[in-house]
Amino acid sequence: MIHITNGSGKMQGIKSINTSTTNNAFCTKMQSTDSVCSKCYASRYETMRPALHNALERNDKILSESILPVQDLPVFNDLFIRGNSFGELINDKHLKNISNIARKNPKTLVTLWTKRKDLIKTVFSNFEKPENLQIIYSSPVINKQAKKPAFFDKVFTVYDKKTAINNNIEINCGSKSCMTCQTCYTKNDTINVRELLK
Repeated sequence: MIHITNGSGKMQGIKSINTSTTNNAFCTKMQSTDSVCSKCYASRYETMRPALHNALERNDKILSESILPVQDLPVFNDLFIRGNSFGELINDKHLKNISNIARKNPKTLVTLWTKRKDLIKTVFSNFEKPENLQIIYSSPVINKQAKKPAFFDKVFTVYDKKTAINNNIEINCGSKSCMTCQTCYTKNDTINVRELLK
């Protein structure tokens, strides 16, 4: 069974499907650079919570080792859920399983955060992207808004307060309640979402 995380803090009320940040080679590589991943809250939180770490490790295996049969995919009664509030895409099987979860739940918008634009392009060049899968590119570098890659719907960028003020950057993510805001979790005209560094 895939472990479903019930959100807390700013994600209170939002369910998510996550994997381990400590076992993912892409995460480990990114955390050792000057990218936004070097400030990763998820790896710190996961390290402090062994039960969570174990559940995320199980998700790693379930989601990345094979394409799951439809009957093994979860059913949601939610308007939206999130992919990757913790962790990152592991491989093409992981992405296809998330896509198939979206297909099985056509009334739920599955919003997936990832920096793996290479993997997204490779998979969706040959595999149809579900209408209810919204993919958000997480800008790798703080204070530098990335261009929206192919097959992505939005770009999420983190700014430090000084840079935002000095450059008149409009911060449109309040970081207080995703459930109240929903900018990232609905189909809308906002392409670039900007958050202040916590």
